[in-house]
Amino acid sequence: GRTTSPATFQEYPTPVLSDRSCTNLAMNTGRASIALLACIALLAAGSVNAAENVVTISGQASFDKAVSGSEFIVVEFYAPWCGHCKKLAPEFEKAATSLKEEGSNIVLAKVDATEDANKDLAGKFGVRGYPTLKVFRDGDASNAEDYEGPRDADGIFKHVKKISGPASVAVETAEAVAALIEAEDAPVVAYFSALEGDAFDAYMKQANGLRNDFSFAHTTDASALKECPDCASGSVVAWNKLEKTNEVFTGDFVGFKEWLEGVTKPSIITFGDNPLMRKALGSAFGAGSPTKIVGLSGAAGEDPAMLEALMAASKEHDDLTFMYADKTMDLFDRVKQFFDVSDEQLPTFVANNDEGKWHLFSAELSALSQFVKDFKDGKLEKTVKSADVPAEPYEDDVRVVVAKQFDEIVFGGNDVLIEFYAPWCGHCKSLAPTYAQVGAAFRSNDKVEIAKMDATANDVPSSKFNVKGFPTIYFVKGSTGDVMSYDGTRDKDGFMNFIKKHASASAGTHDEL
Repeated sequence: GRTTSPATFQEYPTPVLSDRSCTNLAMNTGRASIALLACIALLAAGSVNAAENVVTISGQASFDKAVSGSEFIVVEFYAPWCGHCKKLAPEFEKAATSLKEEGSNIVLAKVDATEDANKDLAGKFGVRGYPTLKVFRDGDASNAEDYEGPRDADGIFKHVKKISGPASVAVETAEAVAALIEAEDAPVVAYFSALEGDAFDAYMKQANGLRNDFSFAHTTDASALKECPDCASGSVVAWNKLEKTNEVFTGDFVGFKEWLEGVTKPSIITFGDNPLMRKALGSAFGAGSPTKIVGLSGAAGEDPAMLEALMAASKEHDDLTFMYADKTMDLFDRVKQFFDVSDEQLPTFVANNDEGKWHLFSAELSALSQFVKDFKDGKLEKTVKSADVPAEPYEDDVRVVVAKQFDEIVFGGNDVLIEFYAPWCGHCKSLAPTYAQVGAAFRSNDKVEIAKMDATANDVPSSKFNVKGFPTIYFVKGSTGDVMSYDGTRDKDGFMNFIKKHASASAGTHDEL
């Protein structure tokens, strides 16, 4: 299943990387000898399919062969029914083609994680959602890194080239430093009088560990760093291009990561493809994260006035996270959908946290300050998205719940097993027949309700339910109102036994079951 939090904006396949060219199977698909080798591999040890520039892996043996034969390989674990995987597939293929045309040894590969032959592989690398991308280096199949780069073809192409190379590149002139700053989203440059010693080694270690998020370089010419011409050896300059600022780090690299993240942290998070923004988005939408104040602009392009208003508010309220989206961003339509905003309601300010959303539609920018104050003072009424109450309360013997009736049904005194689902979710569709059987078993029991709610059409009105993927299933004990996550098996016996174990005594299920 996929998440419903804003992390949804970032959810893509996970590739696994490994560097030595995976074999010529991926590069020379037109040769008869290669086709023969592919057939032999298929028969002998699982399949490595080189018909496309993205190598298809099936089975442990072919996985080991692909990784051990590659200096750098990115492996995507996918499911055939996954919408995000389908979206990634052509981009992944384009990137693989570009790498091949350039003569690169970088390999892109894919694994169908739903196939029996690959389930152990997926489990070994902690694949819990699709797509998942992993990186392997130097033929080492035991050491996988998460791929945290872009998911469009050009972004993948540039990112894998960057992270497959040295952790920090040499730049020896002011022009080279300027070019790096211009080209990279998060540039970091260090000055060392000599490229050796403990300080240089410590810097390179930091660069290697943080290379997914930052672009590191080093120079032996202090004059190349215009921002720090008099810096001592071992000094590091980091730029925040979004804020148009830079700062200098000196010392023994204790606390370097925290310093770097602080220097480059955006005051306003935008829904763009900048790696730092993607990371900030993931943190902003985590469970228990601070309230977000989001500005959605109605302007045709970037909206400097709204950005300025958000920036001013962020300086007054450092306990809140401020965000911005406009029509120039590829994710804008999805952002509007997530925050329940239509074009006719722009510009809009939204306050959002684990408890729900509060809107100021068709907003004047000057109203932002009062909106934030009223939110903090508890004067705003929560906006709850809800589907209409259905004319028929049951569907296939399962009670249909909408947000308008949530408290009435879920906390109405009965024991309730409730599934939060998405109409497009493959796992939800597979579960439906079994869930209907459970519903039928309890349809005549007026103390137990088997229910479901479309979590894409309805807000979940209570923070007691942490819906991060589909399907998510909870049980509410009617006698106490206690909420517990369902941890049984997803077959009829599993559901029946769980309900029997946890139902209130008055539900009349213990003896019946």
